[in-house]
Amino acid sequence: KPAATLTADIRAGQGGAGGRELHLSLTNDGCGHDYPTEERHRAVDVEYRFVLAAGTAPEIWERARRIRMFYRDEGGENHQLPSGETWSDTVPVPEGAVRAEVQLWYRRMPYAVNGDKYSVLVEERTLEIGQ
Repeated sequence: KPAATLTADIRAGQGGAGGRELHLSLTNDGCGHDYPTEERHRAVDVEYRFVLAAGTAPEIWERARRIRMFYRDEGGENHQLPSGETWSDTVPVPEGAVRAEVQLWYRRMPYAVNGDKYSVLVEERTLEIGQ
């Protein structure tokens, strides 16, 4: 069983294309400790992008959330996900979007980039956006 469960869906919302929103959540339901754990430099990123009707998508993914414990000298707060808890957020669907793509990355180094030797693509979702 995975350490955490990613959920992504399109819901009615306040803005964007027909008032729809991309709803994202990550639940730590697979381990009995904070996620990610082991060392401070472990990180998990929830990323998304929207594909437009012409089939175009930005090459850069937007980070919805970075989940990690920061180094002391970075000054950030602890964003690890405690056991049994859920992080969630919504993103307005832009006009002209026909598809949302969502990725969950596990990083062995916090400054790693997608596809390098320190990053593992844990899960990927594609959601069609009905017009």
